[in-house]
Amino acid sequence: MLQKRYIKKLDMEISPLGLGIMRMPMEGGELALEAYDMIDFAIEQGINYFDTAYFYQSDKAESFLKKALTEKYPRENFIIADKMPTWLCNSRADMERIFYEQLERLGVEYIDIYLLHGLNEPRWQKIRDLGALNFIDELKEKGLIKKAGFSYHDSSHVFPCIVDSHDWDLVMLQINYYDWLIQDIKSCYDYAVGKNIPVAVMGPLGGGRLMELPPKAKKILEDFAPNATTASWGIRFTESLPNVAVTLSGMRSKQDIIDNISYFSPFTPYTDEEYAVVREAVREFQSSETIPCTACRYCIKPCPIKIDIPYILQSYNDYKLFDDFDKFKWIYSDLVAHARKADRCIKCGKCINICPQKIDVPKELLMIHEKAMSR
Repeated sequence: MLQKRYIKKLDMEISPLGLGIMRMPMEGGELALEAYDMIDFAIEQGINYFDTAYFYQSDKAESFLKKALTEKYPRENFIIADKMPTWLCNSRADMERIFYEQLERLGVEYIDIYLLHGLNEPRWQKIRDLGALNFIDELKEKGLIKKAGFSYHDSSHVFPCIVDSHDWDLVMLQINYYDWLIQDIKSCYDYAVGKNIPVAVMGPLGGGRLMELPPKAKKILEDFAPNATTASWGIRFTESLPNVAVTLSGMRSKQDIIDNISYFSPFTPYTDEEYAVVREAVREFQSSETIPCTACRYCIKPCPIKIDIPYILQSYNDYKLFDDFDKFKWIYSDLVAHARKADRCIKCGKCINICPQKIDVPKELLMIHEKAMSR
């Protein structure tokens, strides 16, 4: 069973591993029965941190937690982190409407940790000018939220400005060993540490990208530690960072929970040798020229054509990782519906605006279509 740790800034005892709801199994447009079992099992194993958002799982995640968690367990047994969809807010009235809808969906009288979701420079400027900081302060004063934070998806240049604008209780960052070494996330983490703000980690496995490594990169890790799983390398990396309050894993099954908990029993931090091995694996990974899609599926809903963007990007990434062009061509030609193929993109740009990874989706879709049709 996981041992909780006290986070002074939050004044909460938190399990080091949190359960993200975004990737839990669905069936027929609803959360599958297996998902309900996963919540029960997570509670049994000592997980008490549950991360959700307004639109996760086709807008079903919060209502699912009401049935699976808040109606079944004492309120003091769990911590809910939920998020304000900043891109949907165009007025103070929008913020109020959405928040109270979230309370109703969750079936709770307060939310433990409430975050401004997916901040980047334009979203931050917009939500700040709408008075979001005053709004969350008022929610705190009324006891409707206990702590406030934000999740961040941008380069490091605007991060200090957001941090310095408010007395934040938590910041949520996408941290994994690949992004740590290739992107600019380390400076964001270091700035949060300098301001004594705990960090919640999302994407410790890069949205699954670090589960299916290129063969040569995978061999580097296996040669060093034959019995270590690719997931263990990811979870242990983030947990080796001293200011991490919780590492969130988008677990898809009970077995995922078992596996992830095992990395804490007992937990062993990275050694200098392991950091060197990971750097070597990342250099090999870079050579695969994959698209940094994490399959968050944020881009699906605003797409007017409903192109299955993550599926198409993943099929291309698999081709680049495993050098199987015939499989890539077969998937694209036969499994992607004609009306939702990449060449149907109208380049409206809505996917770019919402993509946490800043992928130029229309450009990549055109490239993939041309590649799949090339031979």
